Amino acid sequence: MKNPKSRPKSDPENSPESNSKSNPAGSRTGKAGINWRHILMLQVIVFVYSMISMLSKQVSSLISANGLFSWQTICGVGGVFLALAIYAFFWQKILKKVDLSVAYANKAVGLLWTLLWSSLMFQEKISAGNVLGLVIICAGVLVVTGNE
Repeated sequence: MKNPKSRPKSDPENSPESNSKSNPAGSRTGKAGINWRHILMLQVIVFVYSMISMLSKQVSSLISANGLFSWQTICGVGGVFLALAIYAFFWQKILKKVDLSVAYANKAVGLLWTLLWSSLMFQEKISAGNVLGLVIICAGVLVVTGNE
């Protein structure tokens, strides 16, 4: 007589390890190689994140001009939180498709977007050192992404 509480012996055909080998995209450790669509999605997400930095600077100037509890400041802070929520949602989605090392390496390209924002929106000067540092960082991102 079988004991209903006893567990069946593990079947190697249906084990999680065999499923990850047959479906590499479904497992955390056996993801298929990264493709350009994933890189583009990562860059859009990083772009949104860089916009949050720009919005935060705008909100800080609103606080200085209008006070902490003005409707402009409250709307600005709400906009920052909304942008952060959108960023967090899509960041979690992309982490399901890409290795963490690749995702964080691409997040460094946010410095490019931040440099552009600082120049276009706040008329800050871009030095040769800024450009050199950015080139080195982008080269590092290409090295990490190229290995995947």
